[in-house]
Order: sequence, then C-alpha cells, then structure tokens
Amino acid sequence: MRDAINWGIPNAGRTKKEEQFNTPVVTMSAIIKDGAGRKFSFNKAAAEALGLVKPDENNASYVSFGFNGNDLYCKSSITEGNFKTNKSFSFSDKKMFEYIVKSKELSISSENYLHLEEVEGEGMFKIVKTTSNNDGGEQLSIEIPTSEIVLDEVETVEETPPTMQDTYDLVEEQKAEELGEEEEEKELEEVEEVESSEW
Repeated sequence: MRDAINWGIPNAGRTKKEEQFNTPVVTMSAIIKDGAGRKFSFNKAAAEALGLVKPDENNASYVSFGFNGNDLYCKSSITEGNFKTNKSFSFSDKKMFEYIVKSKELSISSENYLHLEEVEGEGMFKIVKTTSNNDGGEQLSIEIPTSEIVLDEVETVEETPPTMQDTYDLVEEQKAEELGEEEEEKELEEVEEVESSEW
C-alpha cells in the first residue's frame, strides 16, 4: 500500500516517461500533422547497445542505416556517420524516414518500431522485425524476411544537392524538435526534483 501513495501535491498531468521495450528498438514517430518532424529515437537499450553518447564539445554519436536487398542495418560511430544524435538519442531526417516507410510499407499515422539484433563480429545491427502501435495501442508485428529478395523493379534515386530551401527547412525542423525535447527534459527534471524533495 505504501508504494501506491503519492506523498505531497500530485503533478498536474506530468508522468515520468517509461521505456516501452527492454530490447534495442528505434522508434519512428507518427506523422500527426503537416510539417511534423520525421524523427528516429533510440531507446535506452539501443543507445547502450550502439554505444551512443550525449553530445558535448568533445563527444558526439553518429548513426547510419544501410540496405542489402530487403535487409536493413544500423551502425554507430563517434567519428562519422549520416546522422548525428542529440542528447535524447534521436535525430530527424525526412529522406531516410520516407525511404524506410516506403521500402518496408509502414504506416506514417502510427509509431513504427524497428527491432535491432546485433550481427555478430560485424559491429552493426540488423532490423529483424518491425512493429507499430497501429492507432489502437495494439502491437502489429511485421516479420522481415532474412533471405535476400530480388526485386523485379528497382527505383533509381538520383542524388541531387540540397537547395537553400531544403537546408532552411531541415534547420528549422531540427530547431523545433530540439526545443520540444529540451522542454520535455526540463519537465522530467522538475518531476524528479519534486519527487526527490518529497522524500
């Protein structure tokens, strides 16, 4: 009974964020409105498995996604990579987000979870399955075949340099996301301070 009692004044609508998975998972955020960021978030287990560190003037973590047929891989580095993670172990990238959604036939209206499994001796992780919250809180599991699949049609993507507008949009998207994460972290810190002061 003692554990069920909240001592002091309850926080208005503030709850401590709980881990949904205890295995390494990358969450692709749902797109709930126009202009929303295409966010990838690494849970605690994934951040530990990949060796991600919180960025400061001396340290940073970078992640990359790779493809081999229908297989999807992820690796990290402290020196180079396609995407730099922020202090909450997340990043946003529209092109990569949309490519993964299209290639894995995922819904953008629900959160998608990429489940990682280490490839022994290779220094990388393979996405072994995807699940989603499927709008109703249910877990919809989609198994990814492990055998290489030859596609009948291969879409060719030409690399074009980003325009000034693309760069501006990306910077604005990252600023908005970092601001939201900072506010969320401040709220969590306030909750933890209140909880610790109550004892």
